[in-house]
Amino acid sequence: MNASGWTNRCPKNPEAAQRYTFDILRRTSSDSDLGDAYVRGLRRPDARQIFDHFINFRNVDGETLRSGNVRPGDIPAQHDARDLMEICRRAQSSGEYIDAHCWVFTPRSFVEALDLGSRLDVLPFEIGTIIPTPEWSHEFFVSLRRLPEASTREERRAAFVASRQRLALPAEEPGAVDVETLKGRLAAAEGAIAALHRSTSWRLTAPLRRAAALLRRLRGGS
Repeated sequence: MNASGWTNRCPKNPEAAQRYTFDILRRTSSDSDLGDAYVRGLRRPDARQIFDHFINFRNVDGETLRSGNVRPGDIPAQHDARDLMEICRRAQSSGEYIDAHCWVFTPRSFVEALDLGSRLDVLPFEIGTIIPTPEWSHEFFVSLRRLPEASTREERRAAFVASRQRLALPAEEPGAVDVETLKGRLAAAEGAIAALHRSTSWRLTAPLRRAAALLRRLRGGS
């Protein structure tokens, strides 16, 4: 999944750092974009998506962008606007398929898109894992688990919400982690600690931990 979209905030934050794909100038896809495509039953790029893709397409050199010597807005456009308008008119009138990159996501915005699908009850999945975009990279990875067909709408929604709360995504900006996410992380951490305490290895190494604690106290008092 391409982690496109660009901002110069928080360069060390994989969720908010610069992106190094040809979508670098495009805005992140919104709920209204998704809702519009769903209501209209789009199965191929429409004129707006085609124009947005090509008018904002940039031939990106990731290493040059990382150096900070070139701003994304300074990279020249690759396509003429008038030519693109003719292509869009042709696609609109004839239904011709024009290959375009319709959607732009970051890890967090993709989770929001999945959440919308869950609220609409058109996406019977929960999130298995998500690997956010590594620093200086341009991809993130998501796995989904299909929910039981016999489950009710309420059960599917609850399962999705629970799976989302288990995620450990970075905030868009420092301090922007929502309360529900923090609760989910706390519950996951408490579960991991409880499992560790129940493990055989934890019980077997208990004497070593007590000895280490005693040694630390003795060193602190000397």
